[in-house]
This record gives sequence, structure tokens and C-alpha cells, in this order.
Amino acid sequence: MKRTLFVLALSAAILNLSAEELPIKATPEGKVNRFTTTPKKGDGITCVKLEDGKCVVKMDGTQEMKKLLSSTRLKIAQGDKLKITVKAKGKGNISYGVYVYDSNKPNKFLGAVYKNDQAVTETSADYVYEGVVEKNAKEKSSFDRPAFGLFFFHAKKGAVVEVEKIEYEIKKAPEEKVALPDF
Repeated sequence: MKRTLFVLALSAAILNLSAEELPIKATPEGKVNRFTTTPKKGDGITCVKLEDGKCVVKMDGTQEMKKLLSSTRLKIAQGDKLKITVKAKGKGNISYGVYVYDSNKPNKFLGAVYKNDQAVTETSADYVYEGVVEKNAKEKSSFDRPAFGLFFFHAKKGAVVEVEKIEYEIKKAPEEKVALPDF
């Protein structure tokens, strides 16, 4: 019995640490599927399908910053450790990370866990950032706590970048121990 519980706990820990990929897929119009872009028309941002079937996002921020925002909600909480890996190449600087929102409606922006001003090289490389979801400084109730995040990627003004792969890992924070009163 103890061995079965140990194996289940170990399996859960391994699954909790495995990286998830945010898939990069092209729409028939050459846009990035399941991502919104800024500028809204997506000028300077295209999604290209390669010969091997994979897709890359090409972002030309020569004149102005270009932004991608994933529509996939990542379930996060205060104290969770995030590891974000972006495989990219190009020139210029990028920023990437996760915007943090609470569970209230409309979903309220609380902050971000992110890497700012990362220089990109012309050869494909993995850019990794690790951070912790901080406590909401303006928390008034449990509804004001971090509840979900959205991945973002910025090609800073002057950058020309190709994004090949996006992965994230979430290591959950230990749960709060709450003492229950006796009745």
C-alpha cells in the first residue's frame, strides 16, 4: 500500500514538472492561431508553415514593437514557480512571460512574471526565464489572488525575430494549511 502511494506521488510530481508546449499553428490567412496580436491587424506578424510541418512566427518590429498574447489560460496561483522557454532567433531585444490575472469578473490584471530586454542571436537558441507568481499587493479578499495567466511575447522596436517554440512549466506552491475549528 505504501509503495503504491509512493509511486502515485512520484508520478504526480513528475507530471507537475513536465513542460507543456503552447502550439504554434498557422491559420489559412497566415495569422497565428490561438494568439492575438498588436497591432490588431497583425501587420509585421506572420505565421509560416515550414517543410517539416512545424510553424514559426515571424515578427518584424523594425518600426514599432510587435506583441503576441496567447488565448490559452494557464492555471496559476500565488507562490507558483514558472519556467518559460522560448526557442527563437533573430536580432534585437525581446520580452516574454506571463500576465497574471485574478478570478474576479471582469478578469483584473495583477502584474506579470517576465523577462525584459533579452537580446536575441541570429542562431536558434532557447531563452529561459524562471520566476515566482507574487502576492497581489492590493489583495482585499481571496477573490483578489492570482488565478490564471496568459503567455505574452514582445519583439521590441528594432527587433526582427522568428519564434519556433514556446514551452512552460508550473511548479505548484505548497497549499496553505488551514486549521479547522472543532464543533
